[in-house]
Amino acid sequence: MCEHAMDRRAVLQAAGSAMLAGICGITGQAANAQFFTVLCSYAGGTVGAGLAPPTQYAVEVLNGIKAAINLNIPIQIFQGGVPNAAATLMPAPGLAGLFPTIVYNNQFLNALHNAGGPFAAKSVLAHEVGHHANNDTAWVKQFQHPWAKELAADFVSGLAMAKLGATSDEATQALKAMFSIFGSPSHPDTPRRLEAVISGWKEGGGKGAPKIG
Repeated sequence: MCEHAMDRRAVLQAAGSAMLAGICGITGQAANAQFFTVLCSYAGGTVGAGLAPPTQYAVEVLNGIKAAINLNIPIQIFQGGVPNAAATLMPAPGLAGLFPTIVYNNQFLNALHNAGGPFAAKSVLAHEVGHHANNDTAWVKQFQHPWAKELAADFVSGLAMAKLGATSDEATQALKAMFSIFGSPSHPDTPRRLEAVISGWKEGGGKGAPKIG
């Protein structure tokens, strides 16, 4: 599994780099390019600027995840200058205030879909939905340890994947593709994250023996 994960991780890193290299083109499509200041990222990384409209498929996936976990809050979604995907708060056109938003790297998610199947990409978006479900972009959450927020979002991802019919293996493909035995200041090590996803998957009624290795 480790060699396979390394191969897939290289593909995903290349996709993320390509997206960041082309960010000027995305900025040109955006009416109001901006930096994202309150972020909960799937796997960390440098944040760029610029927004573009989401694909219709991304909108459908987002709505399906929200319905699966009975989350009835509006969430904006855009393509933009992130290496993977991130939850943040941003203005909405014609409205006052900041609103829950997900910004995703389309090339990264496409590469993840090709490497690990459709649920791999969906699980990443579900993780970001989890941040909003847990209100992680609220000011008060800055005092919570980032690992706690990431593991709680992973739990929601597993829950959503079970509700959408994913097997335990499908629910964990994204993390396996980016496997890291060590954590970072912002994100736990992958084994802990896999346990959180499987815990949520079981809570969501997932069937079959979990496959973490």
